[in-house]
Amino acid sequence: MERFRNLIAKVPTGLLSGITLALILWFTLAPHPTGELEIPLFPGADKIIHAIMFGFLTFVVLVETMKYLKWRTVPLSGIGVVAFICAGIGVIVEILQRAMGLGRSFEILDILADSAGAMIGAAVWAMIQNIFASPDD
Repeated sequence: MERFRNLIAKVPTGLLSGITLALILWFTLAPHPTGELEIPLFPGADKIIHAIMFGFLTFVVLVETMKYLKWRTVPLSGIGVVAFICAGIGVIVEILQRAMGLGRSFEILDILADSAGAMIGAAVWAMIQNIFASPDD
């Protein structure tokens, strides 16, 4: 894990989270985020995609939080706060979709999928974060 920590240390704190959030905002707010490319999906696939996006966002924010804490483990309360904030971003995205009027729609199920993804990302992080922690933690 030392190699991973060294790699992440070279990336400015917040950059990975910022890029992840920017991609999520593009895919959730742009009227046609994939352009002319039509991707066939099975029913409900968009909810799985929402969960994956927000789970990944939560995970990346927690990696950067651990980096900020000098590779000490993130307390459960901190993990919960990050998950709550990421889920809140999902709520804001849905409100923006309605307010912008660009063909995107407000869906409670998207909020639930975003929140579930954030909670799953946080739970996975809580279980594996010791792998990333510095040996003296």
